[in-house]
Parts: sequence; C-alpha cells; structure tokens
Amino acid sequence: MPINPDAVGTTSEPMENSWTSKDCILYALGVGAGVIDPTGFELEFTTENSMDVTQRALPTYAVVAAFGMGTAMRNIGSFNPAMLVHGEQSV
Repeated sequence: MPINPDAVGTTSEPMENSWTSKDCILYALGVGAGVIDPTGFELEFTTENSMDVTQRALPTYAVVAAFGMGTAMRNIGSFNPAMLVHGEQSV
C-alpha cells in the first residue's frame, strides 16, 4: 500500500522522548560533523569530555529523535521507508 494521502492533518497525543549525549554525538558524527576541522567550530557537537567545551546537539537531531513517534505515523500507510525520496525538511 502506498502512502495514504488521507493521513494529512492527522494528529496524535503529545508524547515524551529522551536521548543521551551519546545519541547526539553519534548523530553528529553520522552526518559528518567534525570532519573538516575536528579542533574547530564543530567540536561542541562531537565531544562530551573536552575541557571548556560544552556539548551541543545539531538542530536537525530533533527530526531524528521524533521520527516514528505518535499515533499519527500509524495512519501514513505501509511502505518501505528505505525507498522514500527525501524532498525537503526544515526545523
């Protein structure tokens, strides 16, 4: 079954989700943070134990952390997410 167009506008109950610093670091490394200059401006996304560097999460991590949550996703239809073409996203 393809994506259900009738699912547009579906809402769900609020849900709570949590993650650890390790999850944020793995995501940052997975999208290539810290590759260009590991001692420069991206260090705060890829470390948790560096002196005087407070760990931060990439803003796009919110999309990953929330993916698949809620009853609204159940109405979207059955399809293989690996075959889904990613058109656009924003935070």
